Amino acid sequence: MPTLHIALFGGVQVQLNDQPVTLAYDKVRALLAFLLIEAPNYPQRRETLAGLLWPEQLEKEARHSLSQALLKLRQAIDPNNDVIVADRHTVGWQATDQIEWDTAVFTTHLHQCQTHSHIQPDLCESCMAHRETAVSLYKGPFLVGLSLPDAPQFEQWLTQQREQYHRQLMDTLTTLTTYHEQRAELTQAIQYAQQQLALEPWREEVYYQLMRLLLYQGQRSSAIAQYLTCVQTLADELGIEPSPKTMNLFKLIQTANAHPPHNLPADATPFVGRQTEIVQITSWLAGQHRRLITIVGPGGMGKTRLAQAVAQRQLGRPIDHEALNTATYAFFTHGVYWVSLVGVETAVTLIPTIAEALGFQLENATDTPIRSARQQLLDYLRQKRILIVLDNFEQLLTTEEAREATAVLNAILQSAPNVQLLVTSRERLQLPQEQVYQLRGLDYPETEADTATVYTALALFTHTAQRIQPDLRLDHEGQTAVAHVCRLLQGMPLALELAATSINILSPHEIAAELQQSLALLATSNRHIHPRHRSMQAAFDTSWQRLSPQEQRLFAKLSVFRGGFTRQSAQIVAEATMPQLASLVNKTLLRFDPTQRRYLIHELLRQFAAGKLVQIADDLQTIIQAEHAAYFLALLAKQETALKGVSQTMALKRLDVEFENGRSAWRWACKHQPKMLAPVIHPLCLFYDRRGRHQEGADACRLALDSLETQQLESPEAQQIKGRLYAWYGRFLAVLNQRESCQHALEQSITLIEQFAGKSDLAFALLQQSRFYWRFDKEKAQQLAHQSLLLAQKEYDQWSISNSLNLLGRMARATGQFAVANDHLVESLTIRQSIKDQNGIAHTLSHLSLLMMDWGNFEQALNYAQQSLTLFQEMNDELNIANATNSLGLIQGFAGQYEDSKGYFAQSKSIFESLGMSLAATMTQEWLNFDSMMIDGNYETIIVEQTAVYETFHHVRARRGLAYACLGLGFGYIGAKQYQKAAQFATKGMQLFSRLEQTKEAAECSGLLAIATENDQLVEEANRHFGKYANFLVKTRTFFPTVITMALTVLVYLQRNEVESALELYIQLMRLPFVANGCWFADVIGNPVEAATQGLSSEILLGAQARGRQLDLWQTAVALLQAGHP
Repeated sequence: MPTLHIALFGGVQVQLNDQPVTLAYDKVRALLAFLLIEAPNYPQRRETLAGLLWPEQLEKEARHSLSQALLKLRQAIDPNNDVIVADRHTVGWQATDQIEWDTAVFTTHLHQCQTHSHIQPDLCESCMAHRETAVSLYKGPFLVGLSLPDAPQFEQWLTQQREQYHRQLMDTLTTLTTYHEQRAELTQAIQYAQQQLALEPWREEVYYQLMRLLLYQGQRSSAIAQYLTCVQTLADELGIEPSPKTMNLFKLIQTANAHPPHNLPADATPFVGRQTEIVQITSWLAGQHRRLITIVGPGGMGKTRLAQAVAQRQLGRPIDHEALNTATYAFFTHGVYWVSLVGVETAVTLIPTIAEALGFQLENATDTPIRSARQQLLDYLRQKRILIVLDNFEQLLTTEEAREATAVLNAILQSAPNVQLLVTSRERLQLPQEQVYQLRGLDYPETEADTATVYTALALFTHTAQRIQPDLRLDHEGQTAVAHVCRLLQGMPLALELAATSINILSPHEIAAELQQSLALLATSNRHIHPRHRSMQAAFDTSWQRLSPQEQRLFAKLSVFRGGFTRQSAQIVAEATMPQLASLVNKTLLRFDPTQRRYLIHELLRQFAAGKLVQIADDLQTIIQAEHAAYFLALLAKQETALKGVSQTMALKRLDVEFENGRSAWRWACKHQPKMLAPVIHPLCLFYDRRGRHQEGADACRLALDSLETQQLESPEAQQIKGRLYAWYGRFLAVLNQRESCQHALEQSITLIEQFAGKSDLAFALLQQSRFYWRFDKEKAQQLAHQSLLLAQKEYDQWSISNSLNLLGRMARATGQFAVANDHLVESLTIRQSIKDQNGIAHTLSHLSLLMMDWGNFEQALNYAQQSLTLFQEMNDELNIANATNSLGLIQGFAGQYEDSKGYFAQSKSIFESLGMSLAATMTQEWLNFDSMMIDGNYETIIVEQTAVYETFHHVRARRGLAYACLGLGFGYIGAKQYQKAAQFATKGMQLFSRLEQTKEAAECSGLLAIATENDQLVEEANRHFGKYANFLVKTRTFFPTVITMALTVLVYLQRNEVESALELYIQLMRLPFVANGCWFADVIGNPVEAATQGLSSEILLGAQARGRQLDLWQTAVALLQAGHP
């Protein structure tokens, strides 16, 4: 297909295969633009286009003019009829990968920014790249130079579009200017500000920003010139003067020192990341309300480098933009000074150290000792506008020195109102004026599924490694290993740099493996690095030595927790007091999350503390681990009732938070006290199941089973535990499609439970076995489900009863026993509502929605499905959110709401992909293909996409997915009139569905096979279809195969030349939105009916149409099906 590039910004320019194309006249250009903007999604009626561009002509003449313009347009850009899609009624535009036009690309880039999930949207690098690309596409106003005075509606549309694109551009330029200013990327910020003024030269706020930017860059004369231009432009354009705010900035520019003095150390290596932190701290400095800012964090977190970066941004910058309104200037006109406190351990030496950094000479005591050193410093600073950065202040926060050292800072703040202090420390200063910035690690991919490469932790590791190995190039496997390293180190900068120094002897994968064993790798012999930063052990030892013996003991005990802990758990497990926890938070060894009310500890600090735990006392580690396991196993056991009833959402959230602690407790119990597992098996495995973490659930069960075997525990209690474990193990293996292992596990479970456990355990195990057998022996599966139900009823176990009924309902629906399915599901729903089993209610509603869909009751189906989705969303159940959204897509599709259906399927597919469920995503793609086929009728494209789906399922031998792929290809090939291919896939689909005992879908394929049969054989194949599936369809009244059967009957009537009967039935079918809104039905039965009725008189046509509208489709269908033939 030829490539087509079209530009509408700055006038119409067209290139076909990289060669310029000239369009015949303005209305052809106008038609092209209108189709590009309006027609890709919505084909335009011919009368609409004719009236828009030729309003002065009669309709017939206008339509002729439109046809001529379309001809000229086709000749110029679409010689193969690939692009412009036109019929007698509409004109559309077929968007493909070979066609590109600038307005669409412009809009797409801006839409990416709107739909991207942000924490801080104004700082997103990815979105700014999209915005910059969008700006680069704007070569001038939309369709500049094009005007159609005789087409006022088109002129109105043109004006609206032009203004819309202009406003989007201006908003984008404003965002980019601010973004680059915040990042101190002044050249780019100036460029975008100048672009704003070129388009709207009267915008005073942009002159103000540009003046400020030029001053930042040291271009004082240019900043003054911009002010003079602003004055002139405002006078000429608006007849006004600049605001006082702008005038004050001009005065400041005339007097300010553009290059204030400083003693900031030079960067030895490139600074990576921390843009969010820099912007936040700079904004605090800008406000002048926060004059003491402390960057706190454990050793190795990058406090010093961040403070340097913030300080460098302040050189020559006005830091309070709004204050300029009142002539309160906030330049650090007297300098930005760095005070290193390494080696300064007493408050006595603090003042001379600050004075030395400022270049201020203190008076000798032998001279006239009228003033103290403190007073001299305060007098010197009193009138100064200075930023002082005090690095490593924690060395002065010992018990003896803290009060005097912080008193010096307090005195500076009180005596020198224009001095601001930026402090780095491993603990807070505890001053009332202090604004704390808690520094965390660099951002990194938190899950293996996250494959993005834009994280700053990855960038720091890579930059450091490339300094040692310049030719280092990481492939996908290497990037994945580095991401793992970043997760292990939780983004701690010093640890990342130390780990990267091993790149000359270890691969990223080997580095990750070493880090999982110990912290020994995190060290360097580089003599230019301060000793306390040559290893993580040294960095942490410094903080450890600052703790009291009681704090050391507590911190070591807290290392037993994984993923954080609450105040209550710390008190019970580690005997922690509130003051002790507060002290560790102040010293940044712990971090308190006020949202979750939890204490968090960096993983590297936790490992360091765990090492100390062993050293403190021989038996302390054993005691504290036992206490930890007992606490969290008891917590898990308490969740079982909640997980089955009203409080399950809260229970799931609680377990989400405590998952790492719970898993650690489970592992300890497996190794030391397996009998403690008994009350924990159901709640923990329910959690794994609800959260879709089936592999982790299987691993946990296998670990426990292996431990029981290793320890040779044979008591009845141990056998009961084994029975429960095997039942859940089988459940997880079934989901993971490990058939043989699953069957063995479930058989073991039932054998053990029958001997050592009760009826409720047996009911649960039989239910899992029923689910397993459903895939290949549906009769046995139903028998097992009934056995499970009877046992649960004997025990009055409502939760188990509802589970069995729900499964029986699903089985009945799958085998076409819709009335039975409805009874079982309604009874299950009633029980689940009575015990307030939110998860169970959501599942049963989902199955009822699909049953209602089968019956064609789309309103009720939609109601059930939306209720189900809401419940899953409340539980944050991503897997079932995807499933429920998928169900909504199915329902809306069969209801004929294809655009809504596509939206639901796209959401569902996205969630499946994020969960790593590629086959589920592929299955959803099948339904997306079906909707696209119904909306667009672009069968050739759909066949290509559906063939890819078919090949995917064929490759992994997924029979069910393959069967649906055959069904979709059958539809596609019939639409494309490739009947032999259609018959081939319909036959294969019918065979696969029959083996799967999915009668409904087999009937659909049978109907398609008959439709794909040509000439006289059509009637014969139709009779065969009726003979095989008529009773099923009469009994179930299932929607989709019945509609396919009625469509087939229309074609049979036409084949027999019973045109009026065909028209009557077609009219009945057209009352269904599923048929009326779908291109496929129009092409397959609508067009043949229209052709066949051409020779009928209007009287006959109107009579047949009237009868078709009066008859009930389902009564007609039942009558035909009961007859056993069309």
